[in-house]
Amino acid sequence: MFDGYSPVDSGADAVYCGGDCVNEEIYHNKEVHVIGVHGDDIKPSFQIGTNPTTAHGENGEKYLGRFPESTYAETGKTLLSANQIRNAGHIVNDVPLKYGGKQYIKCLEGPVIPLYY
Repeated sequence: MFDGYSPVDSGADAVYCGGDCVNEEIYHNKEVHVIGVHGDDIKPSFQIGTNPTTAHGENGEKYLGRFPESTYAETGKTLLSANQIRNAGHIVNDVPLKYGGKQYIKCLEGPVIPLYY
């Protein structure tokens, strides 16, 4: 889905932007402490901001995905929060095909981003 296939997690409460994201805007005076990420129990605080990355649509075309109010880790894999994406008004169908799901994110402004399991 996203460069390097970032996982989508229905239990995550926020998008966690790793090495495949760039930081577009930092929200000053907003940080978060994350425990148990990237194999370590203690990490420095992460900045909160708007962090874009590329996504590939069902036709293979690249799109820019922007994630406001997301943590910016600079390294590691990005973890997408299904609920934060839903809260922005997009449709997230993260149910596997074998259980009758469609496995995609349907963006408000058109593109459909397939999910792979």
